Parts: sequence; structure tokens; C-alpha cells
Amino acid sequence: MAKHITAASVIVTLVADELYPTGRVIEGFAEDSLRSLDDLVRTESVMGVDGKLSVGFVYYPVNLTLHLMPDQDGYTVFENIAQVQNTLVAPIYLSMTIVDVSLKRKYTLTKGALTSFAAMPNANRLMQPVDAAMVFERCTWEEYEG
Repeated sequence: MAKHITAASVIVTLVADELYPTGRVIEGFAEDSLRSLDDLVRTESVMGVDGKLSVGFVYYPVNLTLHLMPDQDGYTVFENIAQVQNTLVAPIYLSMTIVDVSLKRKYTLTKGALTSFAAMPNANRLMQPVDAAMVFERCTWEEYEG
């Protein structure tokens, strides 16, 4: 099957050490957006007064946000993580796999934590999507044939 750009076939599995050690499939994404990521800075550079450029590799965290509908199980998973973090006054470590079936890629995110999650969804005419923002140490990918 050829690659395509359908986001509906994405499979997100989250492991939260203390709560979901065997992993939970996250479902129930917003109508127009499943996830968003910040661009990663791969190198930094400085130029000396003599005009010579020096470039070096740098590590930066991977910032990932999932956009969830509040009436779905995926929202409840992150609601539980946020509540336990508040109770423990400590982060719950996360890892995640994201399978983009349409692009034939499997992404693995490791050593992460939930950094931001609303106390409740915004209420307009309908309840609004809620963002679950996370930070991870690494993101790697491999070919996926599923």
C-alpha cells in the first residue's frame, strides 16, 4: 500500500510508570488536530569577529502536545496523570509510541513527563478540546509495516 496523509489511522500508546505500566491506547482527538510538535533545534552556531562560523550539535527536549476531546477516554488518562502528579508532588514518567500507519513510521518517545494540562475543559456552546503538553528526552523513528 502506498503512503498517504490520513491522520485518522494514527495509533498512540502511552506508558505512565505508576499508572499505566503496560500502556494505554490514546483515542478521542480533536476534530482538526491530533498532535503538534515544536521544531527541534539540531545545531547552534556562533560567528567570530573575523567572520568564521563555528557550528555544534546540541540536545534539546522534544515538546509534544496531544489535542483531546474531553468526553473521550484519552482525556481521562491525562486527567488521571495530572491528578496523581499533584497528589505525589512529583512527575509521572512517560514513554509513548506513535504509529503513523499512513506514513509507515513508528515513533518512540522516551523519558517524558506531562508539563501542562487544563484543570477542566473550556465550555463554549460545546466543550472544547484540551491540550496535553509533554516533554520527552528523545524521539526516534523506524519503518513500520503493519
